[in-house]
Amino acid sequence: MKILEDLFKVVSLQTEGVADGSMLCKAELLPKMDSVVFKAHFPDKPVVPGACLVGAVGEMVGRATGQHYLVNEIKNVKFVSLIEPEEGELVNIELNIVEAEKNLSVSGTVCYKGKTCVKLKLA
Repeated sequence: MKILEDLFKVVSLQTEGVADGSMLCKAELLPKMDSVVFKAHFPDKPVVPGACLVGAVGEMVGRATGQHYLVNEIKNVKFVSLIEPEEGELVNIELNIVEAEKNLSVSGTVCYKGKTCVKLKLA
C-alpha cells in the first residue's frame, strides 16, 4: 500500500537546493476523504493516524530525492495536535533533507489549518 497516494492527493511538491548542500522540500497535500483509512480511523470523525503520516513523509522524501527512501530510524517525533481532515483543507509539509554518510537525515514539520501538528526527525 502506498500510504501517500491512499491518504492524500499531492497538490504540489517543490524542492530546492540550499547553500549548505541540503534540500528544502515543501508539499501541499489534499486529504482523500474517501480513503479506507479515514473510514476506519474513525468513521464519524476521521483522524490521520500518526504512523501513516510518518510513512507518507518517508514516501514524500523518496519522491523529492528520486531515491527509494525507507525510514530507518525515528530520532524524534512530536505529535502536537491531531489532523482531523476536512474536505478542501490542505496539509502542508516542510522538510530539510541532508545526505549524511550513506543515509538521509530528515527534519521538518507538518502543519494543518495554520497550526504545527507534527515535528519530526528521521534517519
